[in-house]
Amino acid sequence: MARLAADARAEWTRAATARARRAAVMVSAPVGLCFLPAFIAVGVLPVVIGLAGGVLGGSGP
Repeated sequence: MARLAADARAEWTRAATARARRAAVMVSAPVGLCFLPAFIAVGVLPVVIGLAGGVLGGSGP
């Protein structure tokens, strides 16, 4: 009887671990979709605007 209970606990643990891993993968897409536009707006866009201003003859030294 103890062996049966230990097997059931082990199977439940494996199933819970698999569900947790699957949840981590499923959460990464929405998080990426939220952070990517913010990264582009805050990190990439100012650099591109600064370079475009320099190339197009904006304020120069």
